[in-house]
Amino acid sequence: MKLSVFRPGLLGLLLSMPALAFAHTGAEGASFIHGVAHPLQGWDHLLAMIAIGVLASRMEGGQRLLLPAAFICAMAAGGALGASGYPLPWVETFIALSLIAFGAAIFFARQPALPLLAIIAAGFALFHGHAHGSEMVAGSVATYSAGFMVSTATLHGIGLWLSLRVQAFGNRAKTLVRVSGGLIAASGLTLLGMAF
Repeated sequence: MKLSVFRPGLLGLLLSMPALAFAHTGAEGASFIHGVAHPLQGWDHLLAMIAIGVLASRMEGGQRLLLPAAFICAMAAGGALGASGYPLPWVETFIALSLIAFGAAIFFARQPALPLLAIIAAGFALFHGHAHGSEMVAGSVATYSAGFMVSTATLHGIGLWLSLRVQAFGNRAKTLVRVSGGLIAASGLTLLGMAF
């Protein structure tokens, strides 16, 4: 199947992002299913988590797991802070900045060494997790957190898998991955503008 078949759908999907980006309307409960659903309800979370998978695809072997693992661990800590009511400043701003940073790293096809990249990703993940945790209404923090961690890991896996599949098509496909990074960064800039 040719890659060009996906372009119209991808373009439509990307154009719809800004309107859906801040879909943080609050969870209706704190079940596992609510936790799974929460990262899927806003394009800001969705794009950042897929971007982590794309960035992880540039690593070799077992190192591919380190970046998503750092993100998930820090996100869980942020979720606990949010669920406990501990305030973090500028949560939506840092979520938008995460899209800019991750998208730029994909676009420029350069990234810092894995330890530094993991620290940067973990720092942004703290804010993503806080957004998840602060919108939990009532129920088990552990169950809800397990749900959004599973959802996040799945999105990382999707980003990793898609990136590896696209890269197999050669240089033109690699250019498409870079363009997707530019679009992610542009979405972050749009969200940043909406935050002020």
